[in-house]
Amino acid sequence: MKKLRTRWRKLDNSAKIFPMISTKKFSSVFRVSAILSEDIDESMLNEAVENVINEQISFKVRLRKGFFWHYLELNTKKPKVEIENDYPCRYIDKYENNGYLFKVTYYKNKINLDMFHSLTDGNSAIKFLEKIVYKYLDLKYRN
Repeated sequence: MKKLRTRWRKLDNSAKIFPMISTKKFSSVFRVSAILSEDIDESMLNEAVENVINEQISFKVRLRKGFFWHYLELNTKKPKVEIENDYPCRYIDKYENNGYLFKVTYYKNKINLDMFHSLTDGNSAIKFLEKIVYKYLDLKYRN
């Protein structure tokens, strides 16, 4: 696992606005998905997410509120993978999601990644999902 130089980091200028304007009615969450040819195995998907999050430490953070601003802090908890049971782009509750700013869900053969916009943009979210799918397929079909 790579080490962070610091245990916290500032939000960039474009990311600063999202924590202040986000509510349960306006979530600032977007979704990217991947559809596979077979149904998803939850335990393997969970293992894939844990492996990728340890490689992509820029996503292994939680949002904290400082005295004057919000900042990102290293999150040592494990991310959760759940079966999809709610509507897309729902507000990500930090207490339900171990503090992570993303949520990985699945339904049948589809893997979803819901991402809070302060963490990244769409391009980096797609790359993150690609790594999760690659690791999942590697774990499932390793011989």
